[in-house]
Amino acid sequence: PYTPLQHLLFSAGQFQALVLTSANDSDEPLIYDDADAVSRLAGLCDAILTHERPIQRPVDDSVILARRDGRTTVIRRARGYVPAPIHLPVSVAPGLCLGADLKSTVAVVRGGQQAILSQHLGDLQHSRGYALLKQTIADLLRLFNVAPQWIAHDLHPGYYSTRCARELAAEWRVPLIAVQHHHGHAAAVLAEHAITTPAIAIVCDGTGYGPDGAIWGGEILRVDGGGFDRIAHLKPMNLPGGDSAARQPWRSALALLWQVFGRQIPAAAIHSLRDFASLGDIDFVLSMLQSGTACPTTTSTGRVFDAFAALLGIAGENRYEGDAPTRLEAKADQPVEMGDLFQLTADSIDLAPLVSYVVAARFSATASSSVPTLAATIHDQLARAFARSAIQAARAHSIEQVVLSGGVFVNERFAAAVESQLMRANLKVLRHEQVPPNDGGIALGQAYIAAATLAEQELAHSAAQHQAGDQRCQFAIATKEVS
Repeated sequence: PYTPLQHLLFSAGQFQALVLTSANDSDEPLIYDDADAVSRLAGLCDAILTHERPIQRPVDDSVILARRDGRTTVIRRARGYVPAPIHLPVSVAPGLCLGADLKSTVAVVRGGQQAILSQHLGDLQHSRGYALLKQTIADLLRLFNVAPQWIAHDLHPGYYSTRCARELAAEWRVPLIAVQHHHGHAAAVLAEHAITTPAIAIVCDGTGYGPDGAIWGGEILRVDGGGFDRIAHLKPMNLPGGDSAARQPWRSALALLWQVFGRQIPAAAIHSLRDFASLGDIDFVLSMLQSGTACPTTTSTGRVFDAFAALLGIAGENRYEGDAPTRLEAKADQPVEMGDLFQLTADSIDLAPLVSYVVAARFSATASSSVPTLAATIHDQLARAFARSAIQAARAHSIEQVVLSGGVFVNERFAAAVESQLMRANLKVLRHEQVPPNDGGIALGQAYIAAATLAEQELAHSAAQHQAGDQRCQFAIATKEVS
């Protein structure tokens, strides 16, 4: 219990237990109107607690993860943290950042270097979520007296947040700044730690729109102010059904198996997935992979964790975002000590050796083939692969700091293992502490990139004006000499 009212409520009745939760259905925004609560939630609970003081604005609970190093990772930033400002290392004119569509937050930028993030708003796929987004923007702009001179948004053309950005930019007649999703993730860490020098970024998440139109999600980037270069990434795999695979990890498992074995997928591996899908569904997805129909390419780390969760028989469905990878992390025990089960090139991370090992071990009868041991080995090898690729990039570009971001870094076992590998290579590692590594931190990264981009544009404009002035001066001197 975190309020006195809950103590009073418990003592007033003959209860053995009370389960109190926020007033919303799964993935939807909070309901804060009494009549709305009764009409929408009456079938979901035994009672609804109301109050004579009406709620003006909904603010969700914050969720914080205690890390092994004694620090914390914010998973959901809301009550108790909002609207505390975060200081940007670069000054910029007032603006607005729309974040992403999942775990939506927005940010207003004021006072030159203050970024003020909203509370966690939820997912924008719901009409109520989109309405809450627009209401929150209006609230923040009024509360902090900000008149935006620019709007930043995710590069994804189909996001609801992008749509909102376009509507507001047309209404206010201000420029738009499109920010690539993973660049935004990396910049959020740089903003938190007030870093303005180049950094290598490891960004691992479920999905993000790349400039090439592909689904990114396992990236090694070089980030420098308002720009970035893609240095390396997971070897792309075809994802049958696209978004359907995010809900059904057995599809990702088949995608990973097809990438490694092609038509020679071991029968035992296919048979093991029948716990989650019928043979007919499995054959249909395999035919999709063979023809390439409805199979967008992806470098998603989230889908790789999904795939391994399904291959180990842990989960064939994501009931909520990150469900299967969370259960895979919970199962992990101690890894088997061995060499690298991956192959690195200058621009690619190939997990084929790890997939082959897991498939072979899963269907053998040795101690090292137990599910907890394999789950731990998968975490260890994936962390080692990303760390080695980042170390390779850092040395090639003479950079000594690496930032970690993206929703996969909510997985503390994976995050701590990557950090440990990087520190052994004498690299400075920066992680999130003030905003979430998931999409809840994207708006802050957009603020950082917009500030850096506008500063670079202003510098370029000043240089062009200076050069034009020099040319006019030279012309005047030449004219005088001729006359």
